[in-house]
Amino acid sequence: DGFCPNEVPMELSLAPEDPLFPQKLEFWVRGEVNMSKSNTKRVRVCVANNENTRLLFSLLRAMNCNHEELRAITTPVTSDMRTLFVPEHRGALASYYRSCRDIRHPLSLRNERGAMVTLLQIISSALGQYPTSLVQDKADLLDERAYPRYSNKRHAKIQVRGEKEVLHHYARWARTALDVMDVIEQELKEEQQRGIEVQLGRGVVADDSSRSCGYDYIVRRMEEEETGVHHT
Repeated sequence: DGFCPNEVPMELSLAPEDPLFPQKLEFWVRGEVNMSKSNTKRVRVCVANNENTRLLFSLLRAMNCNHEELRAITTPVTSDMRTLFVPEHRGALASYYRSCRDIRHPLSLRNERGAMVTLLQIISSALGQYPTSLVQDKADLLDERAYPRYSNKRHAKIQVRGEKEVLHHYARWARTALDVMDVIEQELKEEQQRGIEVQLGRGVVADDSSRSCGYDYIVRRMEEEETGVHHT
C-alpha cells in the first residue's frame, strides 16, 4: 500500500536545569498508570502521519513551554485566562490538554520554533550514535560481495539504513518548518506594520491589536477546520 515500515526510536527528556522542571515533570507524567516520574519518554516514529508522530510533536511542545504557555495549557480557564493559543469556544484547557500527549496544534511561534530546534538536537544526537553515515550505508549495500544478498549482515545494514532515513526525514521536516516560520514571522511583522500605518493615516496613534489576521488566528482556523490535513 506504499507505507514504509521503517521505524526509529526517539528519546525525549526534560532538562533538569530548566527553572520550570518541577511543573513540567508533573505535566510530563500526568495520566501515566505507574507514575514513575520518569524524565525520559521513548517514541517510535516512522515516515507517516499517525498517533506516534502526533505524540512526538506534542511532547516537543511540552518540553519547550515557557511559564505563560505551561500555565495556560495545564490549568482550567478562568475569565481572565482566555489563552491566545487555542480558540475560545474550546472547553477548559485542563480537559483539552489532559497530558503532554494532547498538544496537537502549535502554541506559539516561539514554542514551535523551540520544538523544531529541540527535534534537530535529538536527531543529531541519535545519528551520532551510529558508526557510519547514511551515505556510507547506501554505498556499502552496493557491494554484494561484502554484504551478500539474504545474509544477516546485509539485513542488519538495511535495518540501520532505514532508521537513518527516518531520522533524516524528520531533520528535513524540522528545517523546513523553521524556514516556514521565518516567512510567517516576517509576514506578521509586515501585517502589523501595515495596520499601524493605516491607523497613523487616520490620525490615530495606536497599534491595531484587534486585527484578526495573525498567527493565533491562523492556528485557530487550523483547529476549527480539522479535515484530515496534517497540521503537526
